[in-house]
Amino acid sequence: MNEGRAKFIDFVKNITDEQLESVVELPYGRKLSNEESKMIREKLLQVWNFDGDYWNPLTDNYKGEILVVISEFITDKDIEKIQSFLNVDNINHCYAVDENKNDYECGYISVTSCEEVCVDKRLDWLIYSSHEGTVSFAGTPLIAFVKELFIDRKEQLWHGW
Repeated sequence: MNEGRAKFIDFVKNITDEQLESVVELPYGRKLSNEESKMIREKLLQVWNFDGDYWNPLTDNYKGEILVVISEFITDKDIEKIQSFLNVDNINHCYAVDENKNDYECGYISVTSCEEVCVDKRLDWLIYSSHEGTVSFAGTPLIAFVKELFIDRKEQLWHGW
């Protein structure tokens, strides 16, 4: 630990202005207050029938179309393209709500290995990650984009309505 601490101190003491200018800004992230968390969870239940735990749109009375992809088929490049399409960044934020009540506002798309949804502030689209290793997409423009993104990998998509 002392060696790591000494290396860090040396790094900070010797970093140049040029090196500092090239540091990439961290994405925005903010934990939601209990009140904010309760509000977004109520809206998720109303709009997407997601109660904050496990979401099964095929049996939870969800009426819209969904696309499901095995998470290992989604590359970092895919996530970057989806994030860019949805215009999620340090200016345009979304919400991530998970089964452990680690709800936050963020400037990036989250795809995890727990029960978590990522939605825009208007709840026009939804990305749901599950611990079963799947990622579900909902919302007409998002589904159209993901279909196009996977045009050469159609066999990796599962359509549900």
